Amino acid sequence: MSLQLQIYYALRAVVPRRKMQAAVRVFQRCMNLAKYGDYYFFREINIEINRQCNRRCYYCPQSVDPLKRQHIGDETFDLILSRLADINWTGPIGYAHYGEPLLDKRMVAFIRRTKAALPKSKPRIFTNGDLLTAELRDKLIDAGLVGFAITRHDLEDRVWNRKIVPLTIGFEKYFTLEVIHGTPMSNRGGLVVDPRAKIQEMDRCDDPEASMHIGINGDVILCGCDYYGKWTYGNLAKYDIKTCWERYSRLRAELREGITRLPICQACFGRRVVTEEEGCALPWKDGIDMKIKA
Repeated sequence: MSLQLQIYYALRAVVPRRKMQAAVRVFQRCMNLAKYGDYYFFREINIEINRQCNRRCYYCPQSVDPLKRQHIGDETFDLILSRLADINWTGPIGYAHYGEPLLDKRMVAFIRRTKAALPKSKPRIFTNGDLLTAELRDKLIDAGLVGFAITRHDLEDRVWNRKIVPLTIGFEKYFTLEVIHGTPMSNRGGLVVDPRAKIQEMDRCDDPEASMHIGINGDVILCGCDYYGKWTYGNLAKYDIKTCWERYSRLRAELREGITRLPICQACFGRRVVTEEEGCALPWKDGIDMKIKA
């Protein structure tokens, strides 16, 4: 385990979570400035390895318009890793967009392949934990996983306390547990319309610069709120990561200032009303399309 990770685990045990997140954010930005010459370079990567989810949460578009079953191809996955190796990526890597990553039986192999291609990277899994077992936990950690971020989606904690909490005993440093109900969340570009969801107010956005989302076909997607992967800036089969990143640098700078040009951003900010009927239709049929053909 790297010295950086050892320090991180030690601090996380004693520093409040929000303060820790803020400190890590500043550290990552400073590292990116030194490494890539860009203080606002993305701080983590999320690779969409599959599109299905075993849950239908009211605060997720999967509950209204589930995505069709689809998995990333092995060649596409390895291509993404090679593109990341080109920029010497050493930061966090996730494996989800709106799918449940543990539904993919290749997950352990994906972690091993990630560490083989990017030895200093930090693979993490964001999961609902339904499919996690002690055996799978051990295999993933052995493969090189540095952490599980597990969200409790049930209103009650009975199953959570019986199934998830015991998996963390003795492995506390690998787990981040959180409850989503009652916390402010994104409306996902206007697609979340259930009145039970507590939607956060927005006057600026740094989601597109916090994380680079790569779709199942290798497209670089605007952000984690682009459920359908419509707003893309190039495919990694044709363009390198920095080229794709630079294509929407102006948009990211504007969003930091609260300027919204795209309909999906206007909806996230609450500046465009999206009805329930149009919320999970193929979005934004208004003639605006910034999709770049690879």
